[in-house]
Amino acid sequence: TYTVEETVAPNGYAQNFKVTFTVTIAADGKVTFKQDALKQVTPSNNGKVDATATVKNVKSITQLPLTGAAGTTLFAVVALLVAGAGVAVALKSRQRMH
Repeated sequence: TYTVEETVAPNGYAQNFKVTFTVTIAADGKVTFKQDALKQVTPSNNGKVDATATVKNVKSITQLPLTGAAGTTLFAVVALLVAGAGVAVALKSRQRMH
């Protein structure tokens, strides 16, 4: 098992997002890649002797995948709607009391 780590990104690319991934070579010569945390490594022929991997370097943070961001936004919108409804109900019940 080998760990491949990018130490310097090419000029013009983001230096903060250096890719690290694992390569395992089995006794029979078959190569497998373990995906990097940023999902910037694309293996082909994974598990075969002639496996290769393509690493995508990014120029800015906007090119990275949105891991869970869409779900977070939806959750925030629903939470704001529920909070707004709660405030509306509280104000309505106050008006009825007076």
